[in-house]
Amino acid sequence: MELILPILYVALGAWLLISPLIYIYWHFNRDVRRQYEEHVHAVFLGTLISLTVMIGTVLTQLLVQIPESWGSLNQDGVFVHMQGYMGFTLGLLAALHLMQSMSKHEAVEDKKRAFCHDLEVNRSTNELGDLNFLKPSKDKDDWAESMTGSPIRRRNMRTNLMFFQMF
Repeated sequence: MELILPILYVALGAWLLISPLIYIYWHFNRDVRRQYEEHVHAVFLGTLISLTVMIGTVLTQLLVQIPESWGSLNQDGVFVHMQGYMGFTLGLLAALHLMQSMSKHEAVEDKKRAFCHDLEVNRSTNELGDLNFLKPSKDKDDWAESMTGSPIRRRNMRTNLMFFQMF
């Protein structure tokens, strides 16, 4: 029994250290996340706990305006200051907000990817050989009418190219 408790602490610490790193990696490589759907909730929970502890510890130190006499006794009879309660509550709210804003950013990027084709995709030709969206017509300044536009948004390629040049 004496050996099991340190092993559990090491496993919990490793989970809480590695989860935010995996979350950041998945943020920049969203295609990889889809391969590990069964582990997503464990990584998100570990990241939330880690961010709450990191942000809450800093906020506890910054809340010096709360008097030290405010607080309550915990189950062991130790006086816990209100600074700790407030710091970790605000840390949890800040961690939730940070993770939510990152997921909103990912959702926006996924919608952009779904609606707009990358230029490399538009330049490639499929097996049929008739869907090259950048195939010019006989006039070099005009695009072929049958080959214009994204099949999703029904825009011509000039509009798509102007859209990509904005970013």
